[in-house]
Amino acid sequence: MKKILIIGLVALGTAAGASIMTGRVFQEQFINLEAEFSKDPRLEVLDNTINKGLFSSSGSMTLAMHLEENQRLIIESPWQASHFPGWVNYAGQTLLNLELGSQEVVNLLDEVGLDALQYEGTANWKKADFQMALEPFTFNDANAHLEVSGVNLTGTYHYSGEQMGLLTVTHLAFLEQNAAQTSLDLKGFNLSWNQKGSYPWVQGTADLTAERIYFSNAQQNIELTQPSWKQSLVFNQQAFDYLVSLDMGKVTSQGDELGMGRLTLKTENFDGQAMVDLIEAAAANPNIDRLEEKDLLVMTNAFNRLLSASPVVVLQEFDLDLKAPIIFEQKTTGKLSFDGRNLPTSYLQQIESGGLDADDPINRTRLELNFSQLNPGLLMMIGIPTSMLNTDQAAQQLVFENGMLKLNGNHIPL
Repeated sequence: MKKILIIGLVALGTAAGASIMTGRVFQEQFINLEAEFSKDPRLEVLDNTINKGLFSSSGSMTLAMHLEENQRLIIESPWQASHFPGWVNYAGQTLLNLELGSQEVVNLLDEVGLDALQYEGTANWKKADFQMALEPFTFNDANAHLEVSGVNLTGTYHYSGEQMGLLTVTHLAFLEQNAAQTSLDLKGFNLSWNQKGSYPWVQGTADLTAERIYFSNAQQNIELTQPSWKQSLVFNQQAFDYLVSLDMGKVTSQGDELGMGRLTLKTENFDGQAMVDLIEAAAANPNIDRLEEKDLLVMTNAFNRLLSASPVVVLQEFDLDLKAPIIFEQKTTGKLSFDGRNLPTSYLQQIESGGLDADDPINRTRLELNFSQLNPGLLMMIGIPTSMLNTDQAAQQLVFENGMLKLNGNHIPL
């Protein structure tokens, strides 16, 4: 009996110790999150309170996101947690306020008739899972009508820095109640993402899809069926490699099929540190037309470094298949590049001051477009002789180089 009691006490003590340690790991993540948020100049941690306990804890984190005209979006998230051997159950809510300056604060959730957004989740020693679901809601005022239903957000945050999530919206309907009666109807919206790293060096993917997007006004209506948008990013000190792909899906208007379209772009030779400097300078100065001289110098120097790396924007795919008002099919690839080799010091400053030829940026820029075909009628409409076409093959090439525009090697006067 005594042995059983001792074994029970040991098991109880082990479980209690595991609960305490799990709680400590969970609490430490709020300190780590504060450090991560503080690296981003677009965010400011206003408060991070943690009330520590052995078997439960609570706290609140408040972030400010800086917007234009001295406005701030304030995100407040109070939470509570219960600690168990190896895991934590936690729950909380999110409050959203908009500071408009001059002491005016707008409760955004109140504006649309919503209570605080409730969330819950579980966490262990390596990751935390969460989910948030919104009740269907309707918003009305003199100018607009909004209906939203089926909003659900789930995600996983690994303490190593990797995160993934999924946002779904079953239905969203918006009507601008003016003379034009503009409306938007969206069904089956899904946004998923997977990202790892910490600010600013991150990499990951994001995918957005919708079953249907319907837009209409007094003149017309457009419906997109199964449109999608995808992106991938590898962002480090050496490179900013970004790829984005847009698929319009099936496009119809007034019940008639208009066609389909796809576009894919990617970056090459973009200096990562230069991109960070540009992003941070823009974040610190939302009013770009009111830049102070020192901030303008930071952005100009970052642009100089970006250009010196010989950046390229590649058009991997542009496929257009029109059914109306005309039948037209076109596939296009190409690239826009800048030759940054032997770029003079303080390049943009010298261009602006007249120290370098004003045409130098144009002479360093090259645009190449490769068309699956070119319609002779379209060329004639814009004054380009059809004799410039390669009649023995469908593919045609348009090049802008050294300040000159050429079609299949034939100079086109600008």
